[in-house]
Amino acid sequence: MLILSGDILPGISVQVQKVIQGLEEADDSQGDTPNLKLEPGTLELSPKTELQDNMNYNENDATVKKERPYSCDECGKSFLLKHHLTTHARVHTGERPHVCVHCSKSFAHKHCLNTHLLLHSTDRPFQCTECKKSFTLKHHLLTHSRVHSRDRPFVCPECGRTFPLKRHLVTHSKFHAGERPYVCEECGESFAQENHLIMHSRFHGSLNPFVCPDCGATFPRKFQLVNHGRIHGKVPHSCTLCGKEFLQKRTLVSHMRIHTGDQPYPCISCGEGFMSKAELNQHVRNTHGGVNPNSSNTAVSIDSISIF
Repeated sequence: MLILSGDILPGISVQVQKVIQGLEEADDSQGDTPNLKLEPGTLELSPKTELQDNMNYNENDATVKKERPYSCDECGKSFLLKHHLTTHARVHTGERPHVCVHCSKSFAHKHCLNTHLLLHSTDRPFQCTECKKSFTLKHHLLTHSRVHSRDRPFVCPECGRTFPLKRHLVTHSKFHAGERPYVCEECGESFAQENHLIMHSRFHGSLNPFVCPDCGATFPRKFQLVNHGRIHGKVPHSCTLCGKEFLQKRTLVSHMRIHTGDQPYPCISCGEGFMSKAELNQHVRNTHGGVNPNSSNTAVSIDSISIF
């Protein structure tokens, strides 16, 4: 008989352990197995054979390390449970069976789909105290906060460029390696990032998710819809000094530097300042041989400028 003795069994969920303990206590007191009732959805068990495997493989750590009977034919990686191998195989097959009903984006794992579905929710309880932008998930807010704190801890060893997220660095490193693993099945064009392939694929099909509320015209990319808005007289951002209008706020912010003379991108090598990051990068390439010791090049805030 399996005795819990108040210890947590490795690899077995708390709910399963409670059921086992209930069986043991009833067996000790009554000698018979009780008829346990479980609420629907409160306990989800793997198939019987996998549950037995799970219990057997976790009886001691030494066994766990040695016995991993399910091996991947593609890369040789082994797993304790068959469904772990099945899930892993999607890395090689590209299978993404979990599809979002709102935008048709697909995922290899259900938990990734569940996280994605929050993006379609109108409930965004986590709000940035700096700019009032709100998010569905707390870690999205924490990531966003690096925009204000200028925390960019991930550094490219090739060029010194820094990034706020590790995945941004991983994606960036593909450009140095020349990797373009995402290939369009229609025309063969390849891309370093998956989202670039997704946007590109819209041009081959009829998927135009961005719809103009005024005339119903559809577009594969959001910036095309924004540009289309000019037809209907939608130019939301205007300069209070010269009256020039802009579709995007960031373009207006850059334009304001013409009036203020603000040069928030300094070269750390010679101290010369520039109005835009592009101008700084060009200066570094032409003057310092393309090596910029301070590659984060974060702009200095211009909070004192009123643009509304």
